Amino acid sequence: MAKTTKAAEEQAVNATEGVTEDTAAAGKTVTISEEDFNAIMNRIKMMEQKLVSEERQKSLSDKRREEEEALVAKTVAANEQAMEMVDCYVDLGSLRSNKNIEVAINGKQYVVPRGQQVRIPRCVKEVIENSLKQRATAFGLQDKKKADFEEAEKTGALTL
Repeated sequence: MAKTTKAAEEQAVNATEGVTEDTAAAGKTVTISEEDFNAIMNRIKMMEQKLVSEERQKSLSDKRREEEEALVAKTVAANEQAMEMVDCYVDLGSLRSNKNIEVAINGKQYVVPRGQQVRIPRCVKEVIENSLKQRATAFGLQDKKKADFEEAEKTGALTL
């Protein structure tokens, strides 16, 4: 009976000092201190957090890669559309105008003859259209300023 009491007493002491774990495979009982147990549990938590963080990073990385691939696809589609061949006709213009319009896009030179129907890339046509709109706006502004000047000159608001 003394041995049983002593064994029970040791077990009680061990239970208060640390954590006892039965290892099923070995069939033995391993006793570790509560401090060691907490250190192991903290380490496990850190490993779990690291794993979650890595999974999140991988998920973000996958998402970024998908976004970049989508952007590349859109860029390729836009470039293909810009290089699509379209019909274009540019008026002859005035006698002082050149016979051709020269357009340079990304280091590539295009020469578009005036007064002829031609097939050119869409981006070249857009540059020509924007240039003609800008020219018309500039001439309109110039004509308005000329009219303002003539009006000021007539009313005497302007002296030379």
